[in-house]
Amino acid sequence: MHQPNNELVEAINKIEEIAKPAAQAIQYISEYTKKLSEQIKRAFNQFDFSKFYDNLMAPMKQLALQIEEVKKDPDSIMNYLSYVKYLSKYFWAMPYKIDTAELKMIFENVSSEKEFDDYMKRYFNKQRMQNLFYDIKLKINRKHIIIFRQIEQSFYNRQYSLINNAIISIIDDELTYYIADKKQTKRTDIFLPIIELFKEKSIGECNFLDLFYLEMLNSNLNILFDNVNFNNIVINNNKAIRRHATQHGKKYSNQKIVSIMLLNTLYNLLYIKDDMKGYRGKLKIKKEKDGSRHYIL
Repeated sequence: MHQPNNELVEAINKIEEIAKPAAQAIQYISEYTKKLSEQIKRAFNQFDFSKFYDNLMAPMKQLALQIEEVKKDPDSIMNYLSYVKYLSKYFWAMPYKIDTAELKMIFENVSSEKEFDDYMKRYFNKQRMQNLFYDIKLKINRKHIIIFRQIEQSFYNRQYSLINNAIISIIDDELTYYIADKKQTKRTDIFLPIIELFKEKSIGECNFLDLFYLEMLNSNLNILFDNVNFNNIVINNNKAIRRHATQHGKKYSNQKIVSIMLLNTLYNLLYIKDDMKGYRGKLKIKKEKDGSRHYIL
């Protein structure tokens, strides 16, 4: 009979010596895990999760209710933030003397710029237009009063293209009130430095209504004064008006809704003037290395 190799036997014995405690350790861990699992299971079965859930969800439910109440309030900061977003999207400053409850209702029922413009056509009825013209004349610079009276007469004669060009010129000039160098022609983001300054202030230091109205107006002006390529004039919204194209005789708008929108912009610009008089002549142009320019305080 073949005798086993002593070295092989010794090697097998050593493997058994190593493997046996390892197997025992694995078995011990398995049994311990099983026992621990049973203990955790018993603990979970004894734990009153209904109370835990109630304690966790109660403040969350209360917060949800509070948020719903805030959303219902048309004058809440949350809703004003939505007004800024939607008015920017639809190319408007804050509509003249509109009730915030009505504005909230409008945004809940319209889904496009055209739908919003159609509502604005109805909102700016004959009486409201008369009031708008009257209020603008109370605030407008005396040097513009003659041309503005002609704008008012032309509006009722439906000469909208003439009106639109004239109103843009007045808006353009009114914005120089805030600029240090009156020769500067840039108008986009003209109020951005003031907006950023307001956002750095605490609640007690800043009138948030001024901030929201300024953001709405700044966005409205950005679209109005956006430059267009004269070789390919493309205006992708319901109100086909841009200062650059209009004043260079490249494209006009004869839309009544544009005239209403521009008058509303002018009204907003004139009526923030009292609150913004501290910024008269404060805005300066800063030129960057890449050639871009922007306003700073």
